[in-house]
Amino acid sequence: MSADMPTDISKRLQADAIFFGTRQEPLLVDDAVCREMAECWEIAADEIERLRKEHDEAEPLLDELWDRRTEATELRSEIERLRKERDEARREVCKGEAMLRLQRNRVHRDSEEVVRMAKEISVERGWDCFDNYTEEEVTDDGGSEF
Repeated sequence: MSADMPTDISKRLQADAIFFGTRQEPLLVDDAVCREMAECWEIAADEIERLRKEHDEAEPLLDELWDRRTEATELRSEIERLRKERDEARREVCKGEAMLRLQRNRVHRDSEEVVRMAKEISVERGWDCFDNYTEEEVTDDGGSEF
């Protein structure tokens, strides 16, 4: 086949160009252009295959990452629960010590004076167990007396 003679691919390109109205005059595509286009398609196909392999290799890693994210979320919830439990225990220690310091008989553990002194004791110890809680949470112990 000579270089002047259009191939089947170039005829198809001409027909497509005319059909879609992109060219008014006949499109002449030589074999060199067709070879370049074939090379481009081959490069594109190789790139697609490479990306598919990368995706297949990355998928287990993405699954593991998702599992670790889920574990981290569960651990955050557990840490928050334990922090609240720790702070509650620290508040009780501070209230008990405040009761001892006040040396009052039958003083209700949630009286304002006990809570105020308990907050001072927590500061002395470097604890922040009263900082992030409402008064209701701080004084809620079921209404028992110390």
